[in-house]
Amino acid sequence: MAKTLRKCSGESTYAANSSIGFKLDSYAFDTLTLAVDGSFTSAGATGTPADLAPCPLFDRFTIGQNGSPMITAVELKQLMFLAAIFQTAMPPRVAQTTTSGAFAAEICLPFGAMMPNCGVDATGVDIMVQSSWRTHAAYNDPGANALSAMSAKLNAYVQTVERVPNNGFVKPKIWQIDQDLSVANSALPTKIDIDDALDVPFIILSAEDASSLATATDKYRAVDGLVRNVTVTLKEPNTEPQVICDNVSWQQLRSDTLRYGKLTAADETATAGRVIVPFLEKRQGINLPIRISPKSTITVTIDSVSTCSARYTSVTPASGDKLKIVIVGFTPRPQDAGEGGATELAASSVAARGGFQRRRG
Repeated sequence: MAKTLRKCSGESTYAANSSIGFKLDSYAFDTLTLAVDGSFTSAGATGTPADLAPCPLFDRFTIGQNGSPMITAVELKQLMFLAAIFQTAMPPRVAQTTTSGAFAAEICLPFGAMMPNCGVDATGVDIMVQSSWRTHAAYNDPGANALSAMSAKLNAYVQTVERVPNNGFVKPKIWQIDQDLSVANSALPTKIDIDDALDVPFIILSAEDASSLATATDKYRAVDGLVRNVTVTLKEPNTEPQVICDNVSWQQLRSDTLRYGKLTAADETATAGRVIVPFLEKRQGINLPIRISPKSTITVTIDSVSTCSARYTSVTPASGDKLKIVIVGFTPRPQDAGEGGATELAASSVAARGGFQRRRG
């Protein structure tokens, strides 16, 4: 039986500051695509589209099943970057700057490619997509001419699977947290608690500048030059902390991210200000996502004081600046939870990339 791409019956039509809430159809699937398209008119030149427009037209997304979120409060632009890592290119996107025109974006989340046996079974329990539309002013950077009118729709598509594994799917667990970066600091820590067993292939760091913020519509732009160095550690119960990333420059993380995601030079500008930090370990002779024990803590420490790389324009931390961290995790099935389980994770697309663990020499 062939896998089938299906448009879900639920959709949302743009209305300023209105809620988005619709169900995905009752299928088992391993890929979810969120697609937005629309058009606008403006009394004058529209100015510069916001960071990864039209993504800022939406508040954060939560997608879950029976009170158990798969994606929790994650911005669409961060999901677009996540999609780029697995598509080896930025997703299709149109963001025109004329006085009237069209816009569109497609964010494909290939859960089955992110982790073997990962998918979602919606045949018995509804999957809800929740967010909200912002005002059409969110399409532009602050200070640009506001749009006078807009129409848009959000649709969802799924790639169905032939069957649900006998032991169920590995489930995605992806969430976002924010850290204030308004004051320069040589060692600003952010602690992330991991309550349950979790396979984590990587985390995303997005350094976002709000220096031109003019309204309360979250119009941050990810920039290189705000964060200078990064250290990431993992502390599991009854063990010494593991160093995942040891005082590595933002420039090096950017270069490694482009290589890791096999992104092109054309993608470098679109992905500015965002990096990934892989969490990999050697098991059965191959690189696999680190299996994090319950009650563990990830600590991300940021240096925004040291000299900025000559490759970037230095950005001095100021009011409203943020570091946004997206934890990309997957809840293992019971038989996967222990080392030496009957169905140890196979090499995934993440592992096949080789990964990297950086330490400053």
